[in-house]
Amino acid sequence: MRPPSAARSTEHRRAHFPPYLVVPSAALLVFLVLRFGGVVLAYPVESLLVAILVCAIGTLVWACRELLRDAARRVDSILDEELGPQGRDD
Repeated sequence: MRPPSAARSTEHRRAHFPPYLVVPSAALLVFLVLRFGGVVLAYPVESLLVAILVCAIGTLVWACRELLRDAARRVDSILDEELGPQGRDD
């Protein structure tokens, strides 16, 4: 039987793109297109492979962050069960 803390870790979270990153992301995209647009046109297949690689690395980083966040929540819940909420130094 699973403890109640493990059941809570499977909650669905809605991921969102922070609004304060929209303008810098757009500016970065415009810069990259202006700077490397000729390379993309000259080497389209290689450029596509690099874009896929960058997306894959970003996905791995996101997945690692989610795994570490879930592990930290589990550790916190175990510490709360063992020590009680007052037993921890935050």
